Amino acid sequence: MSTSGLLCATIRKMNANAAGGSKIIRNVLCLNVGMLLLLSLGIPSAVSQAQAEETLLPEASQTIQPTETAWLAESGTATPGLPTSTELPASITPSFLPGSPAPLAPQLSDEGLRGEFVPGEVVVRFRNRASKKSIEQCIQSVHASVTSEIDELNTLVLSVPEGRVAESLYHLQSCSDIRYAEPNYTMHIADVYPSDPGWGNQYGLVRIRAPQGWELATGSSSVTIAIVDTGIDRTHPDLAGKLVAGIDIANGDTNPQDDHGHGTHVAGIAAALSNNGRGVAGVSWGARLMPVKVLNAAGSGSQANVAAGIVWATDHGAQIINLSLGSRDESLDASGFPVLKDAVDYATSAGVIVVAAAGNGGGNSVMYPAAYPNVIAVGATDSSNTRAGLSNYGPEIDLCAPGISIFSTVPGGYSSSSGTSMAAPFVSGLASILLGIPGNGSPAAVTGQMQNTALDL
Repeated sequence: MSTSGLLCATIRKMNANAAGGSKIIRNVLCLNVGMLLLLSLGIPSAVSQAQAEETLLPEASQTIQPTETAWLAESGTATPGLPTSTELPASITPSFLPGSPAPLAPQLSDEGLRGEFVPGEVVVRFRNRASKKSIEQCIQSVHASVTSEIDELNTLVLSVPEGRVAESLYHLQSCSDIRYAEPNYTMHIADVYPSDPGWGNQYGLVRIRAPQGWELATGSSSVTIAIVDTGIDRTHPDLAGKLVAGIDIANGDTNPQDDHGHGTHVAGIAAALSNNGRGVAGVSWGARLMPVKVLNAAGSGSQANVAAGIVWATDHGAQIINLSLGSRDESLDASGFPVLKDAVDYATSAGVIVVAAAGNGGGNSVMYPAAYPNVIAVGATDSSNTRAGLSNYGPEIDLCAPGISIFSTVPGGYSSSSGTSMAAPFVSGLASILLGIPGNGSPAAVTGQMQNTALDL
């Protein structure tokens, strides 16, 4: 099965017709085959299982059957697979024939019931043979009223005196036409939200639907993202634990410490330490970060240094290279950056995914290296999921991601910044999650998955 729809993050795709300026915006990495995955694993639905059980129980049979009660996990979230069938705790299981008067109930407390449920409500399913009269008598026996019903399942939601759910379940078992009775358990969304306190400021992760994706995968430490930039703050508490060996080409040493802040901000977006109760969350919780410093304290550097950084990262095991940089000189085309083009070709021929920022001029012109055909060019969107005014656009654009007021790591703390530089690492983080899924395929397949599963807006 293709993995292209197994994660969810709405990274935006935007393409433009060079003449007409029309653009296509897409969301990528959408969870759209989860149910197909369950079906492929042969997991029956709860409804089909219940129907099968009903068939196995002859309507005329008077054999005493255990009450079937499906309990959910105490965590409040649905447990993978089907819920197990169980009974009320043995201490309160009645020992009387169905249809006979119920004995006096022991002192039952709702606190003895497992799981989170709606106070004062029980869910009851009746057998197909149940008559209207027997159903009414059963409801009256526990002083209940009908709140709602699911006719197709012969199921009623009953309102019982608050605090007497357990007692009501005990008495309901005396009704011979009941298949099961259980508390009305509470369901919750299955998204994964990190514990990082800065999460509330990270609208970008919400826009790309990262919580839905994290329910399926959060990234693997076997994947390394090279941040070819101004370096990374090697002492930052949200980054230090993710770093592998790097290099400082800008200053000719082995200490790629960030003396500008840009690279640290980019790194945090892609793969900050996440769900650790500190700072912010990155797109990929598992990916490693390789600091490759090619830009100086002013945020500038030569194309030769950038090319050398790309080659170094490729040779030292990076599977993804993030380039939140490029040339602002619109008078130069690809022929003006031959060494940069050669470096990109060197990386991609080695199976490395190269992601680059489209530029912040707001015009129909994508800067290099993003404009190269073997580079994933990333534009920026804002909090309303529209193209950011500062973002370059054009036919070279492959994907777009949030790029306005993005909250992330900076040396010594956290701050917000804007630009396609902030958008690119959303894609790099996404690519690392896909690449880290066992058996998911080649870098080319991952790139295709990000593009082909995009949703046009």
